[in-house]
Amino acid sequence: MAAAQMAVVAKESSFMLDEFKVKAESLVARLDRVKQEHDARWGTKRIEMLVDANLRLKLTQQLERVFSAQQDRDIERMEKAIAGMIKGYAVLDAWALDNNIEEKPEINAVEWVMQDKSIMVVVQTHNDALYYQQFRPELSNRHIWSMEELELLLESDVIKDIMKAKALLPGTRMTRIAAGGGVTGFDDLPDCDIDLSGELINPLFNFQHAKMLKAPTSR
Repeated sequence: MAAAQMAVVAKESSFMLDEFKVKAESLVARLDRVKQEHDARWGTKRIEMLVDANLRLKLTQQLERVFSAQQDRDIERMEKAIAGMIKGYAVLDAWALDNNIEEKPEINAVEWVMQDKSIMVVVQTHNDALYYQQFRPELSNRHIWSMEELELLLESDVIKDIMKAKALLPGTRMTRIAAGGGVTGFDDLPDCDIDLSGELINPLFNFQHAKMLKAPTSR
């Protein structure tokens, strides 16, 4: 049996376990934890961009050794390459401390992965947004919002109408609708018994009918 694979039999079924893949994933996970700890302390790639070109080149070459060993399915080379990369992050940490580099400040932030896979971030203040952009340069600035900016958006007439609707119907939430009325811009939905033919207080939402639809007070 090849060294890179072993047969695993469970009851009446069996599958081939790729031993190299299992070990390689474990090594990559270990390196990823070290990288995450480094990024959490100093910011993503921030120290790499501050050190001299020679050190940055050595780190790049070491990472290429990891990729090469993985591609060749050589677990011993991969173990050595990842160990060298972990030492590289230790060198970056030491360099940052020796040069009195400011650590990443504590920023209250919420991240959300959007449908296009880009990341939207909400922070408290404009200064927090500036810091976040500095320590997370891989994020697009157009998706970093402060609460101050969101407050301005909430002052728009359309959002105020939505806020009224949410107040009238607890538990409701905004959702995406299709342009043109199809799937689903409501025109494709089956008819229901709710009469919305009365005069609309607002062209986007019939608040009078919403009040009538609220659950009656229990007796």
